[in-house]
Amino acid sequence: MTDPWPVIAGRYSGRLVESCRGAFLAGGPLSLTAESLATRTNAPLTEAAALLADLAAAGLLQARAGFVCPCERRLELDEPSTPACSECERVFAPGDEPRPETFFERHEPPTRDVPWVLTLHGMNTTGSWQESLAWHLATTYGHSVPVFVYKYGVVRPGVLVRFRQRQLVRHLVQRFRVIQARALGAGFGGRPDVIAHSFGTWLLAQALLADSSIEVGRVILAGSIVRPDFGWAPLIEAGRVEAVLCHAAGRDVWASVAVYFIPESGPSGCRGFDDRARIHHAFDADFSHSDFFDEARMPDVFEHTWGPFLSVPGDHVSAAVPARALPEPPWRPPPRLLRAGLLRYGALGLLLTALGLLGLWLVSGFVCCLPA
Repeated sequence: MTDPWPVIAGRYSGRLVESCRGAFLAGGPLSLTAESLATRTNAPLTEAAALLADLAAAGLLQARAGFVCPCERRLELDEPSTPACSECERVFAPGDEPRPETFFERHEPPTRDVPWVLTLHGMNTTGSWQESLAWHLATTYGHSVPVFVYKYGVVRPGVLVRFRQRQLVRHLVQRFRVIQARALGAGFGGRPDVIAHSFGTWLLAQALLADSSIEVGRVILAGSIVRPDFGWAPLIEAGRVEAVLCHAAGRDVWASVAVYFIPESGPSGCRGFDDRARIHHAFDADFSHSDFFDEARMPDVFEHTWGPFLSVPGDHVSAAVPARALPEPPWRPPPRLLRAGLLRYGALGLLLTALGLLGLWLVSGFVCCLPA
């Protein structure tokens, strides 16, 4: 069957096509009306109706006549003959009948349930995006998805020191055990999906290596500073990680330089992971390190990329955005002496400079004190 989307994309506005395409990528049952689609995309009603009709003609949707009560509840075909709406108990009378509506439907098995979500923020933010993400999760799945917001505070100079990094990893492992037990006790299951940004991606990777009991569902990495050659394959094969999506950004400067400051880090946030067979990738060429969470961009990011990745059934996991522009693997790390060494060498240089100046000051003072 010929892919109808290129033809449809040439006929209708981008926002309208993207909204429909995102709904299809999410998988599962689907029901749309021209009015709901036009309202959601701010498109003309006639254009939305024409697009849905084209999708039905292409066999992607089935058109079904129906009725809608003024309370906006969808009624079954035989309900207009009944005296009242079963939802709002409105009594139908001549001149006040429910309005006819055409529903465009797709009948597929339900999508994967998102049990609960753990979010890990980056170093330069307290993670306000995590609250916004919780809203998108709730409105996408029609029910409240529990979101645990793990915060370790705004970056301090000490976070770049190795012992402080180990401390943060240990703390995450400990907190994970606590919230996992809470989730199990509440009936949500023990394996959360994880959405991590920047230093949070590094913390997650290190925690998985530090504690073999940690198991997670699907993982979304944005602005990732995990090494591109990180060993995800053993974690996936062991069932400790279900699937990984790396959402890379073409202008992520911080991801590209993290390797010089943080041990076992690398530029996966701008070039992706070497393992293209197991790791799913999305790519936005004009995004920088934190643009995923921009107020104007996050709705599209979640609707068209993150939401579909989290919700499609296990045998259809795929990224919604092709990542063809990513550099070819493998990644070649810089010389060992430079990895995470700029901070150490910079501090050592400052110390040596200070000692040199102190020595000069002491020598000059001693010389000045000598008798003429």
